[in-house]
Amino acid sequence: MTTELLTTQELHDEIEQNFDLIAVLAYADNCHLKLEEFEDWRVQFEDSFVGRYNTFKEYAEEMADELGESTSTRYFDYDAFARDLGYDYWESTDSENYDTLIFRM
Repeated sequence: MTTELLTTQELHDEIEQNFDLIAVLAYADNCHLKLEEFEDWRVQFEDSFVGRYNTFKEYAEEMADELGESTSTRYFDYDAFARDLGYDYWESTDSENYDTLIFRM
């Protein structure tokens, strides 16, 4: 992608074809990166962005279920797991869709 010749809208359109544009913009803002240099930090974004969820707790519950299929929900503290897991992640909100965008630190 040769970004020096693209307008902001063209750059947004090009990124949106392959990525979640709102997540890319949130990542750039949080990490103080220039969108025009996206190709320079694209891999870091891909490694960091986990996905969209209704809440961070929803992500933590999904992750807990994947990690311990034999774990009985009767004895598993999802709230504590989500709290502890939150130390390794940061999140942003898509104000248009009210989704929680989750990123690994």
